[in-house]
Amino acid sequence: MSNKSLMKTILLILSIIILTILLAQAIQMFLTSSELWKIDQILCSMDLGSTIPQPETSDHPVTQSLASTDLTKPVIKP
Repeated sequence: MSNKSLMKTILLILSIIILTILLAQAIQMFLTSSELWKIDQILCSMDLGSTIPQPETSDHPVTQSLASTDLTKPVIKP
């Protein structure tokens, strides 16, 4: 093979590789945007004005701690 033919072959191979990478990224972008569109449609269909139910105290019992630290009052050192 001549030097010119070898350069054309290498250029052709590099072009195919670059086009393959660009095409793969374009396909991934279109698939991702479709997923984002679905998420947007789900969020828009939700009633965001409704109140979120609060957990009841019977679900999460509060137990008294033996700790003596009260974070709501400042610590005064003598």
